[in-house]
Parts: sequence; C-alpha cells; structure tokens
Amino acid sequence: MSDDYDWTRHLQEGEEVLWQGRPSLARSALELPKINILNGIIFLAMVPIVFIITPSNPGQQVGDPRLIMAIMFAFGALILWLPMLRFLETRRRTRFALTSKRVMITRLSGKRYFGEKRLYSGMAISIHGSSFGEVHFERDQVSPGFWASLVGKNRNDNRFAFRAIKNPYQVFQLARQAIERLEK
Repeated sequence: MSDDYDWTRHLQEGEEVLWQGRPSLARSALELPKINILNGIIFLAMVPIVFIITPSNPGQQVGDPRLIMAIMFAFGALILWLPMLRFLETRRRTRFALTSKRVMITRLSGKRYFGEKRLYSGMAISIHGSSFGEVHFERDQVSPGFWASLVGKNRNDNRFAFRAIKNPYQVFQLARQAIERLEK
C-alpha cells in the first residue's frame, strides 16, 4: 500500500479511503512491448560493434566514421527507448485509490490528471493476475484515450483499471465489500 499521495481534497463527505496504491515499476516493465525492448538492445549492442569494426581513416575531413556511426546508432536506440521510458515514467507518477464510494486514478506531473468512477450496485469488477495484476472496473463509454492517458496504456484499452498492482485480489475484495455496503 502506498500512502505517498493525500487523497483528502478529492474525498466527499462521509467517504473514506479503503485502499491506495501505485503501479509496480518492475511489473510495468514486463508489460512493455517485447519487440521494442529487443530492438533497443540490438541497437545498443551494435554501437560498440560498429565502433570496433569500422576502421579509422585519419585522412578523411568529414570526421571519424566510427564516431559518426556510433552517434547514429545511439540516436536510433534513443528513438526506440523513449516511448518505453515515457510509459514507465507515466506509471511511476500514477496513483490509485479505492474509497467507500468511488475508485480514483490520478497522475502526478506538471499537469495533474484525475479520473474517477462511482461504485454502484451491480458494477462488474474483474481481476487479472494473482500476486501482481489488474483490477478492472467494467467497461464504460468514456473516451479510451482519456483512461489510457492516465495510466499509460494502449489507447484501444478503454477499461478503468488499477494496473500492475500488488495483491489485486485484496483490492477486488475491498471493492466488492464497498459495493455491498452501498447496496444496504
């Protein structure tokens, strides 16, 4: 449980925080597109290989060809790795909260993003994973890009969810209990 964000300004009267947390960065790294990681590693491995293989030609006025190639490959690797670093940075700044009435997601950055979904009787909640995983709070008609921008996920995924969290079953149970209390 992460308690490094103060949710009190978002709480309504009579509402209490039942659980709060944040995505696990290690777990989030496992969700990165594998092909991007592979391409980035290949590019980074090529930098020293190109540097060693390319002969130095001191008579050329353009510059050292090995240095030019190394810069070219480093730039290529940077282009491949930037989206992954952005994804991880988005996850690092994301916070989740389950209250007695709502689920909330916020992303801390220069511009704060905030999303919420009310808990209600009959709300479909699903879980994916065991020790680490996701808790989904049913599909909704909100713009997929909005939720994706909050949690750094694929824009085709329009589920309001707590992603890459530890003990998702605990959060699932707390959400179910909160919904049951709302039904009474």
